[in-house]
Amino acid sequence: MERHEIPEFVAAIIAAGSNICAIGPAHYCLGDDEETSDEVRQNVNAIVQRYGERSHLLMEIVQYLQLRGRAIDIPAPDCSMLFAGIPIPADHRSAVTAGE
Repeated sequence: MERHEIPEFVAAIIAAGSNICAIGPAHYCLGDDEETSDEVRQNVNAIVQRYGERSHLLMEIVQYLQLRGRAIDIPAPDCSMLFAGIPIPADHRSAVTAGE
């Protein structure tokens, strides 16, 4: 697949009945879920095969989907949360320096 084919690819996936959307800033989903019919899955698979390798265009596809309003935003993680179930002390730099 080439960059100029992204709009056509997305349109074909939507026309096949799939809800393609960007997930966060760096991923996308073809919209396959448990309720998707076998016919839709087969049509989407045929489109994917027809357009071929597209992993090199990941970010461009995500950006295109975001511009079209087909995106699910995922908030950035709060790094002050627990790390491996252990509370991170407010002065975590001193704990790391001390070898704890």
